[in-house]
Amino acid sequence: MTPNVRIVVDGREVDFRSALQSCEIVDKEGVSSDTINLVIANPDQAIPLPPKGARIEAWISGDYFGSYTAETVSAPCFPHMIEVTGKAAGFKGKEKEPRDRHWDDASLTDIVTDLAGALGMPASVDPEIGAHVYDWIGQVGESPVAFLERLARRHDALFSIKDGRLIFAARGAGRSPSGAELTAATITPAVIVPGTCRFEFSDRSQYAEVAATYTDRAAGERKDVTVPSDGDGIAVWRIGEQFADEAEAKKAATAKAKDMRRRQSTFSVEVVGDTAFRAGAPVRFSGVLREIDGKPFIVETATHTVSKAGYRARLDGHAQV
Repeated sequence: MTPNVRIVVDGREVDFRSALQSCEIVDKEGVSSDTINLVIANPDQAIPLPPKGARIEAWISGDYFGSYTAETVSAPCFPHMIEVTGKAAGFKGKEKEPRDRHWDDASLTDIVTDLAGALGMPASVDPEIGAHVYDWIGQVGESPVAFLERLARRHDALFSIKDGRLIFAARGAGRSPSGAELTAATITPAVIVPGTCRFEFSDRSQYAEVAATYTDRAAGERKDVTVPSDGDGIAVWRIGEQFADEAEAKKAATAKAKDMRRRQSTFSVEVVGDTAFRAGAPVRFSGVLREIDGKPFIVETATHTVSKAGYRARLDGHAQV
């Protein structure tokens, strides 16, 4: 059964139920912009072309999938169609402009809130991550996006802009960017599209330890801090960036070690569509592969496609650590 898809353009609901050929929504973890792709049959040209920059909102089976800004509008003719590609609302260009600024004795929540305010949007920051206080930190010749990505790597976090709000959330916690618990799902052979399920196990990121360098101001010298990563590893991965103090260096090394362990086990699969499958959601497999059944994974990208052929969801993810 094909679910109902509701599309609203610039506040006006458009009846695409009979005309909609396909709707693809790509939901990603982190700053990678979510996208929507619409293909609409328009044989009598009764549906006007949406203007570039139009705000598009989407629902599948009554579940809200966010707002997007129309970036490309195409109009194939004979037969007449409308094709629209949109990106998550909030990415308008200012996020990529280099800037110089710094903070003294500021919590991560304060820093992210300041950055969001300068971009004209509110912020939501994971309370545990946001409690970290920096004696000093600078954004030097970096765009807000680059600076926030750097902060996210240090704190094993993800940041994104969704529906005009800047989100800074814990990575791999099974929560939505807003902090709400995401529905856990179990994937069984009954819902898997044959020939689409694949697991990959790699030792490319298998290191015994991760090392980070910081400046010991009292001693006037550089020092290393190391954290364990994988007991089966041999080499040490060294972070190239230098940190202001031991606590900051240890946080960054711990975050890197966790990310490397996640990348050792990844999956991709296409399943019968379900709106519960969202980026960041926890999943487990049952009756699929003996070595991975019951183990926790996190969805990194969920691609929802609704067409005349039905509803499918393509999931790509990694181990939950």
